[in-house]
Amino acid sequence: IVNMYVSKCQYWNEKQFVWSSDGCEVGSSTTLKSTECLCTHLTTFGSDFYVPPNTIDFSTVFSKFKTLHENAAVFSTVLIIFGLYIIAAVWARRKDRQDLIKWTAAP
Repeated sequence: IVNMYVSKCQYWNEKQFVWSSDGCEVGSSTTLKSTECLCTHLTTFGSDFYVPPNTIDFSTVFSKFKTLHENAAVFSTVLIIFGLYIIAAVWARRKDRQDLIKWTAAP
């Protein structure tokens, strides 16, 4: 299993009222569950933790459309959602036309 994360040590700068990382660095004992902060000063400090999202490889995504007979439930769901979207768009357009007629007619 490969875990990718970014960790950062910061302290509260009482003069500027912001979190700053000057004089702090992440230690080598940092893990996915804890961060080791090595700071050159004694202040209130903490760590910032960021886990980047997984990337999508579109070359493999589109190649899986060749096996739609194995993914019938997913394909059906996508078609139903697309169909509902089209129906909603047609309904909204009709309502827009009715509003246009209603608001352009002057007594």
